[in-house]
Amino acid sequence: MTALLIILCVLIGLGAAALLLIRRFESMPSKKKKKLFTKTINEVYTWFEDHGLMRRNPAYIRDYHREYPELKVLEDNHAVVQRECLELLNIKDRLTDVRALGAGGRLLGIHSCGNDPGLEIVQEVWPGEQPFVTSRHDVLRAVKHELGKDARRYNFNAYADNRAVFRYDMHTLPSEVSSAIGTSTLFAAWNAAVYVAQIDDERLAQVIGQRRYLDATAEVLKRHGSLWFLDESYVVSRKRE
Repeated sequence: MTALLIILCVLIGLGAAALLLIRRFESMPSKKKKKLFTKTINEVYTWFEDHGLMRRNPAYIRDYHREYPELKVLEDNHAVVQRECLELLNIKDRLTDVRALGAGGRLLGIHSCGNDPGLEIVQEVWPGEQPFVTSRHDVLRAVKHELGKDARRYNFNAYADNRAVFRYDMHTLPSEVSSAIGTSTLFAAWNAAVYVAQIDDERLAQVIGQRRYLDATAEVLKRHGSLWFLDESYVVSRKRE
């Protein structure tokens, strides 16, 4: 009789706790509900993986070359891919010179400024890396100096951060990244991060083939839920004389 009473009390307690949790869940905003649901599913999924009840997601398979031999080909030819991307930067030599602007003409400049998940990925692998040391203000000062006396013919607009700085999201990635991140997603995020940061081939060769760079990418994606880059813009315009 005592055992049945204890079981009954436990069941009542569990029922009351479940009811409270359900009511609390229902009172949450829809966005918060979605996050809580996703987090719970991810934790259950990870627990099943850790206890061998479910096959571990490919993003965390160490011996991935055995099951995905095509990735070895991509890694072996990473230097070629990187070189082709860098060659595209040669078009900078054909960009319009400020002096070619006509009266009222405008030249818009955009470049990455860091302080984003992309830079975090790079810094996880190379701590202290700071590829974005030149701000839009520095660029405009250099342009003024280069123009010399002719600078008075132009307007130089760096604008405030809330107008000049904008966010570029990688829309090819899932809007919500969970613990189950696919290897292709990790490669896409990694390649984007090192390309924006312009990491040279020599340093890339030292980390490609090791698992650490993909683990670092996964950690940053899980921390932020997606990947984005911050860019800043500035405008040089010629005055109407």
